Amino acid sequence: MKIHDSRFLRGPNIHRMEPCFVAVVDLEGPRTVAVEELHGAAALLRTLMPSSTAPVFIDATEGARLLARLTVAAQAWVGSLPTYCDAVRLAPTAPERYCLLCDYQHEAVVEEALQLSVEFVTAILNQQPFDFEARQAKLRELADARAIAPAAQVLLRAARQRDIPVLRLDVDAGAISP
Repeated sequence: MKIHDSRFLRGPNIHRMEPCFVAVVDLEGPRTVAVEELHGAAALLRTLMPSSTAPVFIDATEGARLLARLTVAAQAWVGSLPTYCDAVRLAPTAPERYCLLCDYQHEAVVEEALQLSVEFVTAILNQQPFDFEARQAKLRELADARAIAPAAQVLLRAARQRDIPVLRLDVDAGAISP
C-alpha cells in the first residue's frame, strides 16, 4: 500500500465546494483477508471506529474505504473533526488505485492521519506488529502544535456565521486575519 500523490484543494473544486485533501493511494495488488483471522486486529478496528461498521473482509475496495474511515477517525481522536472522507476508484484499468477525498481542519494533521492509516492497514494485512499508541501520540502532538487558541476560535466561528472569509497567516502561531 503506497501513497502516490497528495494535494490540498483550498477552495471550491471539481470534487467539493469546500476545501479538501486529495490523495492517490495504490493498494498494490489484490488481497482478500478475513478480519477475524487477523489476531486481535478486528477488536482493535472496532475499538478505533466505534461509530462505523468494521469490515468482515478486507479486499481492494474495502481496503480503500477502511483507509478513508481510519483517516477520519484518526483526525477525530485528536480533536480535529472532519465530516467527509471517501474512496473512489480512479479507473477500471487501474483497479488497485483509489482517490481519497477528505475534508480537514489542519493540513498537517490530515496528511499524518492518512500516513498513520496506510501504515496501520499495511501492518494488519501483513500481520505485523504496529505501535499504535506511539503513532497516535505523535499525531496528537502535531494537532496540539497546530491548534487555534480558544479566543481565536470564537472569532473564527463569528466570522463564519457572518460569511466573512478568514485566512490563517501563521500555521505555527495560529494567527488569523479577516
